Amino acid sequence: MKVMNKVFKNICLAVGLITTVSSCGKYLDVKPETSVLEEEAFKSAAGFQTALNGVYLQLSSYDMYGGKMHMAFPELLGQRYYQTSSSSYYSIASLNYAEKKTKDMAADYWNNNYKLIANLNNILDHLPGRKNLFAENDYNTIFGEVLALRTFLHFDLLRVFGPVFNTSDSVKSYIPYYSWRSAEARPYLPANQITDSLQGDITAALKYLKSDNIIKGAASPTDLGFPLRKTRFNYYAAKALQARMLLYRNDKAGAFEAAKEVINIQPTLFPFSGKNAADVQNDPSLLGDCLTYLENTKLPVSYDNLFVYTLDASALLAPRQEVLAVIYPETGDARMQTAVWRPASDGSKSVCFYKYAPIYRQSGSVKYQVNIGVPLIRASECYLIAAEADPDPLDAVKYLDVVRVARNILPTLANATLRTELTKEYRREFFGEGQMFFYYKRINSATMPNSSSTSTTATISMNSTKYIVPIPDDEQLAH
Repeated sequence: MKVMNKVFKNICLAVGLITTVSSCGKYLDVKPETSVLEEEAFKSAAGFQTALNGVYLQLSSYDMYGGKMHMAFPELLGQRYYQTSSSSYYSIASLNYAEKKTKDMAADYWNNNYKLIANLNNILDHLPGRKNLFAENDYNTIFGEVLALRTFLHFDLLRVFGPVFNTSDSVKSYIPYYSWRSAEARPYLPANQITDSLQGDITAALKYLKSDNIIKGAASPTDLGFPLRKTRFNYYAAKALQARMLLYRNDKAGAFEAAKEVINIQPTLFPFSGKNAADVQNDPSLLGDCLTYLENTKLPVSYDNLFVYTLDASALLAPRQEVLAVIYPETGDARMQTAVWRPASDGSKSVCFYKYAPIYRQSGSVKYQVNIGVPLIRASECYLIAAEADPDPLDAVKYLDVVRVARNILPTLANATLRTELTKEYRREFFGEGQMFFYYKRINSATMPNSSSTSTTATISMNSTKYIVPIPDDEQLAH
């Protein structure tokens, strides 16, 4: 049996999670008093809410999806930022998996995701038999939300460390799957078995989330204290995740149906934003169509670590201006506005990424931060999934054009190749959102742009092996 060794020796217990998951003890050293405290914590709906809040706090931190595991690591793999041999992240961008920087970042991705999976399982393990603690449909909502989040984290681990699915490699073992909080390491499973389990999980999550108040158009005050369901893993975020996972397995018919359910409600519940420059100034992340986004009040930390123009050139994450012009050829594109991309204010850098830069407003004597949202899953992705999965090529282009027109660019040309246009739209739509490498990997693209070149047409050759990030060294030693 292949086992996972290191992670489950250092996973935070639920009682640590309740204090914002900042203090980790030995996972296997569960003392009686710890178990008592844990049981006390889950004796009320508020205790479950606090535990789930702790998961979101960790998820939105710089070390996870509120920073380097969303904006940096997968984006560097996907050739988003210009990197030379003297750049801090050159080994990652050059797909040199043997270098320490790449190994360390991959290990952080693995360890942090599995820690949160354990914490989510801890919540799930305590929910059965406690429905009486919750008001109305809140029990079903939290159960579905936690299950969907666990699915999301497992699937991202598979997207990083697993295979290009449409190859024979799909029957080989890649990562463990944890359906409960286990004191023992679980076996590594083949990708096809993992995706089978995850599809079962998301189907179950969606059944629970039929109680989600977001389906009614707004969250009620009694909704477990969650007035903003868009900042949580709600029903429609779970449905989009289902579509994403089905397309990963090349189940286009299933992906199409799941995506259409989101598309049907998108204009009402998740309207596109950024139709004019003023809107983009207030919301450079274009959160309007986000099915779920993370609230990260410490977003300036991520910005300062990765994108602020005062960083040394070797540490700054930004593409070459010439490459940016190729990605966004139409100046009216909402995603190319000065609130998102512009030269450094002191003239020291040709172009910088301001999507996550802090924006402050004044209300009387109170100064507050406007942009704290980090996009996690967008409705626009469902349009792109539908465009790829629709069996009718003419209808497929219509789905693609909804996104283009919403972002203030012209519809697709009549003689355009759908795959080419889809790739262009993925490059435009998800900058800094960790999706591009996964897109190239899913379609098993033979090339990716070369972010280390000064040429706008340079590429690097890819194959199914190069798309697989090796598991951490400590895990390899265990099996």
